[in-house]
Amino acid sequence: MAVSRALKANIRWCSVLTLVLVGCKSSPPPAALPSPPETLVADSGSAPPSDAPSVPTTPPLPPSSDGGVADGLYRVVPAGHMGSKSVTAMRGASPTLVDITSRIHVDRALLFAEDNGNTRFQLMAWYKGKPPEGEGVLVVGSEIVMSSGYGSDSNGLDMDFSLTPAQATAVAALLKTPRQDRHLVGDLVTGSFALSAKSYRPGQSVDIALTLTNPAGAPPIKYTQGGRNRGPRDNQFSFTIRRNGTALAPVQAMDFGGLSSMPDLSPGGTAAISAPLKSWGDLSLPGHYEVDCRWETTLSPAGIDPYDDLHRGAIWDRAFDGMVAFDVR
Repeated sequence: MAVSRALKANIRWCSVLTLVLVGCKSSPPPAALPSPPETLVADSGSAPPSDAPSVPTTPPLPPSSDGGVADGLYRVVPAGHMGSKSVTAMRGASPTLVDITSRIHVDRALLFAEDNGNTRFQLMAWYKGKPPEGEGVLVVGSEIVMSSGYGSDSNGLDMDFSLTPAQATAVAALLKTPRQDRHLVGDLVTGSFALSAKSYRPGQSVDIALTLTNPAGAPPIKYTQGGRNRGPRDNQFSFTIRRNGTALAPVQAMDFGGLSSMPDLSPGGTAAISAPLKSWGDLSLPGHYEVDCRWETTLSPAGIDPYDDLHRGAIWDRAFDGMVAFDVR
């Protein structure tokens, strides 16, 4: 005998809520299962079967000595995720409430300064896990830092963090990886800007040349050339132009990176780089022009790859400044 869909629904409703409905009898509810202990578990990336109880499958997150969260890296999960814990992490200067699960085992880490003064550090941490990759937090002492980036490559999933010097020191000890500070490179190298003429006709190309000089007896170095030239001009250069004492409206031109190289500059050696000034301002009108010049690069000791894992600190930001003047008539 066929049973209607509505009657089946009533029977299921009856068994769940133990209410008496038309044509059905209530039955005593099953004995309640004991609740599993509250633990933080790793997100496996797949949901358990709907008919199976949700129980932790990995050890709980280890507590710190003060009852908080132990030092380490943690994945961020959606709010309310089973076994997660809510913490307040700093995203820059802004506090952010996030949920985290079990501590991540870091397989590989790089920690290096991002500026010459060693006031900003970057941590790159790789770990094994199932995609998709995502945000995380780093717990160091009483501080919880939000990741500044994440991704994946041949080494696994990774997270990046921007750290203070104190945080970098603590993380170096925690992850047993060296803190790579920057040290001065190429302090004896000089740069000078020059023109090929003192006056030009309207419409004539005005090229400004920079000459780098590494004096005799100085250590050999190499410098970065390129990397900011995928666009209408080479933005390693910047020029501020004045005509008869009045600043010209600057020409805006974005770059999208570009190919770069690191040529050597031996003791006693020189290198020349030039750029057409018309890419930075209108030189078509007669007058007296003055130009403030700048060229930005990075210097490294010769024979060392500053992007090698062991030499991330072997790099020095450097800018060369100067001024040239000419007439258009």
